[in-house]
Amino acid sequence: MHRTLFFATLILGCIVDLIVVFEHKAIVVFCLVALWVLFFGMLQTGWNIWITRVVPDEAESGGGALVAIIQLGIMTGPGAGGYFYDTFGGQVNYLLGSLVAVGAALTSMVAFRQQKWSSAVNK
Repeated sequence: MHRTLFFATLILGCIVDLIVVFEHKAIVVFCLVALWVLFFGMLQTGWNIWITRVVPDEAESGGGALVAIIQLGIMTGPGAGGYFYDTFGGQVNYLLGSLVAVGAALTSMVAFRQQKWSSAVNK
């Protein structure tokens, strides 16, 4: 599951970059957006499953924390995106979104490795 969540996030970042590269090819962008939706849906399911495995007795609290983080992203993303759009133009938002996705993938990789290491020590 850890690899799936890591690679899905990484692929989302790459897809956003490819949308910028192929912005004038409608069919390519259509296919990329369809792939993005597929991997985004995979993440939504994967993170919920991960929470139920990490804190099985506190799954509701973990789900609440996940919703809070998603809401924080929904709140800050458009504000920051609007600022960067006004300041630098539209393509910068795609590139920054890609960087955020790659950063999230790397952060999850570190967190998963740390979790795996701490669970091995506690056994």
